[in-house]
Amino acid sequence: MSAATHQRLSRGLAFQGMSTVAQSAITLVLMPLVIKQAGAAPYGAYVVVSSIITLVSCFCTLGAGFNCRRTLPSAPDAATRSRLFIPNASFQLLTASVSVLLLAVGLPLLNQHVFGGEITVQTSTVLLAVLAFWSNNLADDYFRYTHQIPVISKAIVVRALLHPSFIVAASFLGFPLTADTLVQLQAVAYLIVAAGLWWRLSREVPLAFRLSTLEDHKSDIRQGFPLITAVMVENFLATADRYILAAFLTPAAVGAYAVACALGGLVLLLPRIANSALLPTLSHAVDEGRPDEAQELLRSFLQVFVMLALPLAMGGLMLGEPLLVWLANGEVAAVARWVVPIAAVSGTLSGYSYLMFNALFVDRRTGVWFKANAAAAVVSILLSLLLIGWFRRIEVAALAAAVGYAVSLVIILRSGSWRLRLDRMLLAKSGTAALTMALTLWAAQSLAFFQTADTLPVLLQVAGGGTVYFMALTALGGWTPNQFRRALRL
Repeated sequence: MSAATHQRLSRGLAFQGMSTVAQSAITLVLMPLVIKQAGAAPYGAYVVVSSIITLVSCFCTLGAGFNCRRTLPSAPDAATRSRLFIPNASFQLLTASVSVLLLAVGLPLLNQHVFGGEITVQTSTVLLAVLAFWSNNLADDYFRYTHQIPVISKAIVVRALLHPSFIVAASFLGFPLTADTLVQLQAVAYLIVAAGLWWRLSREVPLAFRLSTLEDHKSDIRQGFPLITAVMVENFLATADRYILAAFLTPAAVGAYAVACALGGLVLLLPRIANSALLPTLSHAVDEGRPDEAQELLRSFLQVFVMLALPLAMGGLMLGEPLLVWLANGEVAAVARWVVPIAAVSGTLSGYSYLMFNALFVDRRTGVWFKANAAAAVVSILLSLLLIGWFRRIEVAALAAAVGYAVSLVIILRSGSWRLRLDRMLLAKSGTAALTMALTLWAAQSLAFFQTADTLPVLLQVAGGGTVYFMALTALGGWTPNQFRRALRL
């Protein structure tokens, strides 16, 4: 790896790691903040509404922006970046107005005919949210693909801090914490950050509404539509179980499910950290004629991800219930206890696919990504409808999602894109260390001190479990800090 690439990737990973961890931590703070004050129902309704707004806004872009994102990492100067970015931003402003109209009409109908009148949102909230998400997504794209990861990392941290701060202020002032209020506060937080991002962006490229030729936009959509459809299907796959739970059960069930999935979803931290830095780095390496270097880098990230995912999944099995009691309440823990480990398994399958997406993106094989996500969505939704309708339990929704992600991963691996072999011996040592950690936690939980969900016992179990895992892995010869750094070429 060249010195410039090494420095860019290391810096990107450091800042993206900071922002991703902060965002996940704030999400875990947000859940009890709402649930302990207003119950699980408002939080569940907020999850459903915000995900619908995101899905519709994503689809309405029609995939515009693929050529911009794929080419920006290698753009040599500001004039080229402006020529790529401004027409894309202008076109997506038009598509955002379409999404506002669709949401303003569709959300009330969806609430009336599917959710039984339990989830409401105002048209003004829709307008505010679409504007907030549009402005942030475009600015994030620009800074990410021009190798300015520190900028968007700081923005993510500020966004993550503002939303719960606004919720605390609203609660203190006596405003009801409804889904509508929570979405409004999130949109305001996003708009504040977007103002700073676009001010900085205006210093690099001139901001003026400008479209490319119709043929250019058609070409962009032809390449980007399979990708955006795949992303939308992926997002729908990640949230469809919430919609089905809201339709068959209650928003309170969605809230409990979302809390458990957020815990299990911590396994996705590394893929989320890696992708923002990996995509431009891999694209740049392939464009410069160094495909072997790109493939080895991706293989290393996959190896480390699996090594970290195993203890997190095992930890979800052993500590899911006390963590849910600690974060939310005993009622949530009683219904969502088994969702945590199942969601961790889903996250492992999803995270592996997510990292493999880098290879498909660089090779411009967006159709494979769409095919994998579409198949997973069909399997997951059909299983969810069948199992939730029959059993009326939230665990089966998590199980259906895991099966769907397994289908997606199989399709991607069989596509032949970048065949990356992992070290099986190292994976076996990781599995043995994870089992050792689980047995240690099981023994500790027989002690009276660890049978409560107070802060100190819970945090000690989390810290102790992680320590035992890495000590066992080191003893087996499977991990040292130097090996870890070498694996990622850092």
